[in-house]
Amino acid sequence: MKLLLFITAILSIVAWASAKSKLFCELACDSLYIPVCATNGQTYRNRCICDCRGATFAHKGVCKADAEPIVDDSSTES
Repeated sequence: MKLLLFITAILSIVAWASAKSKLFCELACDSLYIPVCATNGQTYRNRCICDCRGATFAHKGVCKADAEPIVDDSSTES
């Protein structure tokens, strides 16, 4: 029973720390929109947010997958 309580406490702390770090990034970084792409394929609002979230910077600008429009060809009649 003590082990279960210990594990629950650890998981709660990890969840709280993760949420707090996201909030910290939002508060610590400027809100300017200067998009950057990370190696995880995710576009971040700016380099500070990218770094603060622990992502690895890849290049300036949005990631290719985020830049391409989604086209749904399933409704096109032939």
